[in-house]
Amino acid sequence: MRTTTLQTNSITWPHRLRVTCGAAVLLWCAWGYCADGNGTALFWLTAVVATVAVALPRPLPGTSRWIIWLAVLLTVVCMAANVERLMPARQDYFRAYMLDRIVTAPFAALGVSALFFRMGVTGVTRIMLGVFPMTMLAIARAAADKTGAAPGAPTILWGVLGLCCLLELARQHAAHRAGGATRVGIREWLARGTWMGAVLVAAMWLTPLVEKTAQATYQRLLGMHLRSYRERMWQRETDLPLFHALPEGFGQRTRLLFTVRANGAPGYLRESVFTTYTRGRWLTPESGSALEPADARADPDEIITRYILQPAVPSQATERMSVDVFVPRLLTAICLPGTAATLYCPVDDDPMANANGMVHVDNSTSARYEIDVWPTESGENAFPLPDGFSNPDYLQIPTPLAPAVSNWVARCPGLAEAPTPAAAAQCLENYFADQFTYRGNIRHPSQPDPLIHFMKARSGFCIHFASATALMLRSCGIPARVVGGFVCSEWAPWLRRWVVRESNGHAWVEAWDAAANTWFLVEPTPGSGLPDPHRRVGIFRVVSDFLRFLWKRLLVLIEETNPLQMVADAGAAIVAYLRREIFSIWGAMLLLMVIMAYIIRRRQRHHAADELARTRQTLAQTAEALARRMVPGALQRKPCESWDGWLSRIGSELPPARRDELAEWIESYQQLRYRATLDPAAARDWIAAARRAGR
Repeated sequence: MRTTTLQTNSITWPHRLRVTCGAAVLLWCAWGYCADGNGTALFWLTAVVATVAVALPRPLPGTSRWIIWLAVLLTVVCMAANVERLMPARQDYFRAYMLDRIVTAPFAALGVSALFFRMGVTGVTRIMLGVFPMTMLAIARAAADKTGAAPGAPTILWGVLGLCCLLELARQHAAHRAGGATRVGIREWLARGTWMGAVLVAAMWLTPLVEKTAQATYQRLLGMHLRSYRERMWQRETDLPLFHALPEGFGQRTRLLFTVRANGAPGYLRESVFTTYTRGRWLTPESGSALEPADARADPDEIITRYILQPAVPSQATERMSVDVFVPRLLTAICLPGTAATLYCPVDDDPMANANGMVHVDNSTSARYEIDVWPTESGENAFPLPDGFSNPDYLQIPTPLAPAVSNWVARCPGLAEAPTPAAAAQCLENYFADQFTYRGNIRHPSQPDPLIHFMKARSGFCIHFASATALMLRSCGIPARVVGGFVCSEWAPWLRRWVVRESNGHAWVEAWDAAANTWFLVEPTPGSGLPDPHRRVGIFRVVSDFLRFLWKRLLVLIEETNPLQMVADAGAAIVAYLRREIFSIWGAMLLLMVIMAYIIRRRQRHHAADELARTRQTLAQTAEALARRMVPGALQRKPCESWDGWLSRIGSELPPARRDELAEWIESYQQLRYRATLDPAAARDWIAAARRAGR
């Protein structure tokens, strides 16, 4: 019995030491990951699972099937525990992305599953891989946020490395004991401690580099838009330079930006409006003011708000358009047709609009919105507000450029004599189509002005044509503004949506017709430079669009049905109920009864195990006594000799009857003694029969 207990302890305690060190690594990283307050369920789940792993008397069978199924089960459990982090604030739902939340759950499960098996080099590796995403996120958050809400990056890094070193030392110690090696001497322990200290010193020295790397990964791979990115976006919103060429291969950029569900082709979708031209670049007017909701929110849980963009026209009916944005970072504003009357977007977006109809959300773009529009046959109507003569910027021409613009007007046939703004716009469209060519890769110098070089070279792309047209119309006394956006005319039957790709980006002009008291659209770019709706896309792009669309639909479904929040609420209710019941009198009594039942059951198992051990020991002693009585002293069995080997050695020196009887006793003894499960009744019968035979 003593030997059995020592053997069990020799297996259990090295394993529990490694499990404890591995659990410390996982809990340290989970604490740093959950320290921002967006949900600590993953930390507590790790603590509970680690406690179960430490309490197990021995590791689980280390087969591939066990490992795979346990890892899958823990992945689901960790994902459910991480549900609080999967549901951030609604305004960040699409922009904050869920990659960091989704990645950490399976990796954490990978590390936790290693606690349940015999932990060698593979188990240590799984734990280190499991904590890597949480460590990177904690370091990046600590480096970006200096408010002290999260533990500092050096603390996280040193703690992870120190605990991992302890885990590896525990593994090496267990490997030495399992291999029957001698105990590790003080010199070896000093060498290993020195190595661990060197690792920690190196971590202190490399901390700034690790912080920068983690923060860059956090920004680029996990979609965290920090200040530098917002500054670039703001510059792009307010600035349209003419001295840059289009990006290389712009016409072949078929990445899907957004889809539109509408009865007909949406046509021209306005994104940015530019009114002031100076030094080779267009500037947008001021951002305007925040749109006021059209009506009060009757339901606090309402997620959509209605905003009025234009006064209602009783004689015209509107139709609904739905827009799903796939790459918000490439858009600077909400893309709208000129006939948009009402905007529906999430309540937390807080859109802002200026007098020219440009609507944007601060530092971002709504990922999903709906529009009520007045349907038109052409889809080319301009935004009707404000009055063309209400803003002097609509007639602004830079003083150094005014003589050149007058010469351009004189060279355009019929422009100066055009009786109406529509006729003047037609003259410009014919002029550019007949005498100019479209080239996207051309780059005009910034001095003295890009438009001067454009008119001289008679070659450029849509921004140059729109800019020259706007200034030439202004020179004729016709208010004009440049508009940037997209031309949507491609129907995707596999999506049943109108699609807008990156190559559909375009610039055009809106001019004021004083007689009709409205703005109208001018398209000065030659036909070869217009976005081609009939260009075929490859099969891989079609499959990619379809998969992205399905992913978007899934996110929308999650947002609308909110199943994750339901799971989180249910989990919170269960935890609150258990906490309330456990801390009550009846709950405490029930918990005490469960603990007592567990202790009694454990004692019973130990008692049963002791009974079996005593029976085995009595069985072995009886066999030894029987063998001593049945053979002479010279033929006695040696201490280290097997039963079969002993019988083979002495068989020739015994009488045949005695030899056969002894062989029968030894065979029956070995079948009882060395089977996987001992039969106590059969063992007791054998012991009684052997004692009678030995008398």
